[in-house]
Amino acid sequence: MPKIIYQESSLNLLRNKTYDKFLIEREIIMNIGIDIDGVLTEMEQYILTVGQDFAISHQLQFDPSFSKQSVQGFSNKNDSCSFWDQYWFDYASFVSVKPFASDVIRKLHEEGHRIFLITARTYDSQILKYGISRQQKMEQAIIAWLDKNDIFYDKLIFSNLNKLASCLENKIDIMIDDTVTNIEQLQGYMDLILFSSKSLN
Repeated sequence: MPKIIYQESSLNLLRNKTYDKFLIEREIIMNIGIDIDGVLTEMEQYILTVGQDFAISHQLQFDPSFSKQSVQGFSNKNDSCSFWDQYWFDYASFVSVKPFASDVIRKLHEEGHRIFLITARTYDSQILKYGISRQQKMEQAIIAWLDKNDIFYDKLIFSNLNKLASCLENKIDIMIDDTVTNIEQLQGYMDLILFSSKSLN
């Protein structure tokens, strides 16, 4: 029965015995789906630094605790959209990679598992509203960031906001994501690892 295995806040999964035990018990080669933003990237830290500076400079309210009443720290969606409208491509180029991300993915690949990076970033409203050229530019930025940070993948998938179709089409056995709504959409179809991310949940 597909299940949510556990919550993890970093990609240092190889040091987690629960995860190792899960892989050993399956004894099969798996198609592993991995989200990018908040799973491979230090998105929360980026928002805490660059986003908070943006809020201060524009005299906007910002909640560094990322309470449920906030939108990624901002007091409303319009303020959050204004931030990402200006900083999406800065983030795409300069956001830090999570510790161990490259090593963990490389090890999973060496063990025979297939790595599918599945991101909906190019379908974000702040990308789509400027048309296909901005969407293509973001795709190129994502590829360049993955290359710069030595992130291996068998396939990179630019999904829409609902990742279920992409996961089913590629026969994903386990999906690693940090957004609760994504987990809810996928629950029951595959095993899931939910990353804890205050900025997105």
